[in-house]
Amino acid sequence: MFDDPAIVSSATVMSDEHWVAVSARDGERTLSIHSTDVSHPAAGNEPAPPRSARVRGRPATVTENEGIRSIAWEEDDVAYSLDVECARPHEDEACTGEAYVRELAEALVVLGGRSR
Repeated sequence: MFDDPAIVSSATVMSDEHWVAVSARDGERTLSIHSTDVSHPAAGNEPAPPRSARVRGRPATVTENEGIRSIAWEEDDVAYSLDVECARPHEDEACTGEAYVRELAEALVVLGGRSR
C-alpha cells in the first residue's frame, strides 16, 4: 500500500499521544488506517457482537458502509481500523468484496513496536 513513492508523497499522517491516523490516495482509492491504545468498556449490558472474521491471526470485524470497506481488529493492546474507499465502489474490485481490505491488513508491518 505505502511502498509506492507516489502514494507515500500523498499521505497525510496525524498523531497524538494515544492515536495515529494515516490516509493516502491510490488512484481512485483512498486508503486510511487509524490506531489507538485507548479503550473503553461497551456501553450498557449488551455483549459485543461476535467477531467471526479473522485477520493477522486475530478476531476481526469486516464491514461495508456506503461502499467503504473496513476491517477492525486489536493487536498488542492497540485497536486498528483500516478503510478502503473507492471512487466507483460498485466497479472497483477493492470495494466490491472484502478480499482487498483483508489482504491489505495482512500485509501491514508494525514499525517501532511489537509485531505478531
